[in-house]
Amino acid sequence: MSNFLQKPKLTNERHLKTLVENRTTYSHNQFELNVFETHLMAHQVELEFNDFVLTSMFRGKKVMHLDKGSFDYLPGESVVIAPGEKMVIDFPEACPDNPTQCLAVEISESLIHKTVDLLNEQHKRPDACGDWELDTKIFHLMNGDELASALNRVVHLSVNETAKMKDALLDLTIREMLIRLMQTQARGLMLSDSHKIASSNPMAAVIEYMLQNLDRRLSMEELARTACMSRAKFFIKFKELFGQTPAKLLMDLRLKKAQQFLNETDLSISEIAFRCGFENLSHFNVAFKKDTGKTPSQYRKVDWAS
Repeated sequence: MSNFLQKPKLTNERHLKTLVENRTTYSHNQFELNVFETHLMAHQVELEFNDFVLTSMFRGKKVMHLDKGSFDYLPGESVVIAPGEKMVIDFPEACPDNPTQCLAVEISESLIHKTVDLLNEQHKRPDACGDWELDTKIFHLMNGDELASALNRVVHLSVNETAKMKDALLDLTIREMLIRLMQTQARGLMLSDSHKIASSNPMAAVIEYMLQNLDRRLSMEELARTACMSRAKFFIKFKELFGQTPAKLLMDLRLKKAQQFLNETDLSISEIAFRCGFENLSHFNVAFKKDTGKTPSQYRKVDWAS
């Protein structure tokens, strides 16, 4: 569950200025952190920022309506918003006992350019992956561990840090957050388009190979051969591009496939574990609960009951 953000304390009811999108702002040199809370069911709430924004959910549920489409927005997820892009938001479940809370980090264009330029000068992406960039077309993301960790540090430093070095620490952390965001976008793009670009992109070929072989053990050497790289070079390039190790991404894919089986089939849990490449049921149960907070049996009961 490390892709979920650490929830900050809710605003005391007496200090709420509004029950819908109550806003607490923490301003810094080149970015602004906003924490929004909604304690009342609401619909068609409009919000817009002048600069690039990364939003991420702490708790509750929103329904986001963008020009690109509409979707449920839940904890463990982030959304990238382009400058001047209008959001229309529904809060179908918000109430005092179940408020919605999210963050919005508004970042100056100059800081984004400096960070992207530094990456492209000193840490080029693997061949066929293009230059580093923040792509507002890849906008609805599942947080990886690293992005969630960076966002948690941004919130902690903004809210709690009082030392004279606060601004310096935040400058470094917001840059890390931008890098982790670009890695998360790269991973999302490869996962969605791996079958289309596998023939021309070595990392997409590896992702596609993983997806086609989730039911068996995969070695690092096997994945490196798929990318036509040495084991050492493959490991370094993979982690630079995606922000996580091949083993971690493979585990994420296995657990996502397991959730799909639990949601859509009546296969036994032991059969699902086998089909998702787990060597024994105990390992599957431990990994699944660590990721979702529920055992496979609990997850299936909750999903089917809903």
